[in-house]
Amino acid sequence: MAFRIGSLVLYPQIVMIPLGAAFFLVIAYKRLAGPPARSRREAFTALLSSAVLAAAGSLIFSDHGDPQAMVGGQSSFTGYWGALIGVSLWALIARKPVMAAANSVAPAVMAGGAVARLGCVFAGCCRGVPSLPLFHVWPLYDIAALLAALMLGVRLEKRRAGGSLFAFLIVYGLLRFFLEFARDIPASALGLTAGQWFAAAQTAAGFALLVAGRAQSAAIENPDV
Repeated sequence: MAFRIGSLVLYPQIVMIPLGAAFFLVIAYKRLAGPPARSRREAFTALLSSAVLAAAGSLIFSDHGDPQAMVGGQSSFTGYWGALIGVSLWALIARKPVMAAANSVAPAVMAGGAVARLGCVFAGCCRGVPSLPLFHVWPLYDIAALLAALMLGVRLEKRRAGGSLFAFLIVYGLLRFFLEFARDIPASALGLTAGQWFAAAQTAAGFALLVAGRAQSAAIENPDV
């Protein structure tokens, strides 16, 4: 499915990816404008760092020869990770709390990713296994996973710091790992797809950060132990 304006052909991804990026930029800037940035200048710098690495991550695994394959399993993951790594690097350089910075952009990553994935729905790409019912709407399952993690993260933030970050890393990572079984792509290693390896790495990183955060909190509360 594509739209033609004169000699210009617009694929759904070419429209939806910039729209998803716009959602990401607006949400991330609003969240960064408070802690940990605390100023518009710092928020803009943090956002720029996050956006540049997100774009770089997406382009690394994109199929440049196929305009309809811009949102692949790997390019979506590396784009998400690039956004988190970019703002984390800014936090390290600016001597700001890294976890707080990453948590600030995590909801923007999930919201922007869900909007961008709509391009796959309209294009009919990224389909599921043909033997499954409604295999052609696999991107909708991924959108549902992103939105579920987003809503859970917002609720978790009321109870613990870093709720959105942990929801994205762990909840979306787990959901995406199992969703990959329904995706019509070949396995890459040990019977798992590249997307599943990325999802497993993301989930493991989330659990590692969660354990490290609890250990740090325990050390602060019990300095003599």
